[in-house]
Amino acid sequence: NCERVIRINKISIILTITLVLSSFAGVITKIAFAQGPPPDSTEAQREGVRRVFQRFGLSWERGDGVGVDRDGRVTGIRGIHVSYDSTFRLVDWAYEFLEANADLFGIANPRQELRLLFDTGNVVRMQQVVNGVEVYLAEAQIEMSADRTYISGIDVRRDPEARAINTTPTIDHLQAAAI
Repeated sequence: NCERVIRINKISIILTITLVLSSFAGVITKIAFAQGPPPDSTEAQREGVRRVFQRFGLSWERGDGVGVDRDGRVTGIRGIHVSYDSTFRLVDWAYEFLEANADLFGIANPRQELRLLFDTGNVVRMQQVVNGVEVYLAEAQIEMSADRTYISGIDVRRDPEARAINTTPTIDHLQAAAI
């Protein structure tokens, strides 16, 4: 059991490093923090940044930011202020937020397409699934500030083409076991 946890932690660390390195290399996304969209950004990226800043009242001066992929789909947001009461649950807020902003993230039905992996109260991580099959490296993570006044990070990595993949098995479990 302990060996399995260590193996899972090593895999999580490797996946996190891969995502961070990919992001820095510009393979997955361009992040526009503090100074506006990068000069080499596409028009779709610039428009995506403008839409998010207008919709949520974000400000470069406060250090808010947004990340978009080359097609203008949002991959990350930093700086959304929230008000909550004692019944506030970040996981509920996350699903409702992604549903209300499906046009920005390209996730049509978050409650169906994103399976909850964990919820610490201040951090929620979800895995993209298609017909019950997990999509490799496709996750959403929402983090709340320690003082619970704003969303310190929304990071969405999804595969928009995954919905088109046929997940119906072509062999049964006995045939699979024989391979």
